[in-house]
Amino acid sequence: MRTVRRWLYAAGAVGAFLALGATPGERVTEGVLAACTELRAARAVREAAAEAAAARFVAGGTLWVGGSIPGFASEWLGRAGGLMPLRAFQEAAAVGPGDVLVYGSLAGAAEADAARLRQVRDCQALVVAIGPAAEAESLAGAVSFYLPVAVPAGTPLAGPATASGSLAALWAFTGDFVAGCTRLGTMPTLWQSI
Repeated sequence: MRTVRRWLYAAGAVGAFLALGATPGERVTEGVLAACTELRAARAVREAAAEAAAARFVAGGTLWVGGSIPGFASEWLGRAGGLMPLRAFQEAAAVGPGDVLVYGSLAGAAEADAARLRQVRDCQALVVAIGPAAEAESLAGAVSFYLPVAVPAGTPLAGPATASGSLAALWAFTGDFVAGCTRLGTMPTLWQSI
């Protein structure tokens, strides 16, 4: 009897939740899709950042990737479009004046990220940060370009949803970066599959 009662409670809870509308998974998916839709609206900034990064790269600058988003660097180092001429960012001292740092900022990490990114900007490097739209102002003085990712208010798991949107922005940036390089007569090394 206790098992039947538990099943009834569980079924009632699920039924009540479903009566409210979309499931949490659907709401997360809708939040990430909304963030990806916003990528199109912010296209001009992304393209300008990619053009600036391509110009530095073609001139001999090093392309760095890092961030407070877990897995952000490994995504670009090994998966996002197969772009290969990258280095993992560890410390500002390694970054030179003609270099580019693409940085994924985790929701809630703006203060620490800003301090770290100011050091890179002080090295005269180009800094392209991707992260939560709500933290754009906090990072504005530390970056050259900020590519905001906006998930709708009330999205469950907003932090991870924003991180997923940031990876989508990274993939879009990769395409724009490669296009910028080819317009300058250079094709960066891309692997077909990793």
